[in-house]
Amino acid sequence: MKIILGSSSPRRKELLSIICENFIQISPDTDETILNEESPINYAKRISIDKLNTLVSEIKNKYDLRNYLIITSDTIVTIENNILGKPKNYDNAFDMLNSLNNKEHKVITSLTMQFYKNNKKKIITDFLTTKVKFKNLSKNEIENYLNKTDYHDKAGSYAIQENGELIIEQTTGSISNIVGFPMRLFLKICNNNNLTSFF
Repeated sequence: MKIILGSSSPRRKELLSIICENFIQISPDTDETILNEESPINYAKRISIDKLNTLVSEIKNKYDLRNYLIITSDTIVTIENNILGKPKNYDNAFDMLNSLNNKEHKVITSLTMQFYKNNKKKIITDFLTTKVKFKNLSKNEIENYLNKTDYHDKAGSYAIQENGELIIEQTTGSISNIVGFPMRLFLKICNNNNLTSFF
């Protein structure tokens, strides 16, 4: 039994590697446009499912998917019901961090998994939320963080594992969820569905 991780993220790859020695990493090309009046949770779940559907469509003729566990996910930063995606440029990144300044926000990661059980396809989607509180940052401190960090592909323009101590005061909940792959949620789904044979 094999695993396919549907993501280009090196952070997700690193976290999954803690549990699984061997897996295939393939990045699906998915439209991540936010729909009108879409809630953060619904958005994260929809994108995670869309990534799975796109990936399956791309690889179904190459792999016998009955022998694979396929994993996709989507991580977002949200504050006051607004979704902060990946920054378009430096100014956009600065504005995002400034909007989180001295406030508590949420990081939501949706996890979607497809596998076959008794020759029947099963798809499970769930999510995990972690609270993050930013320090009271000056303009110079925000600029210092951005100058030291590769923020370009990060939701909310920050990464807890990259100089997070410069901007984050407190976290409540799963750290791996903030990084982008909720380990507790993944193991819970695996245990509940007897998927440990995959790793």
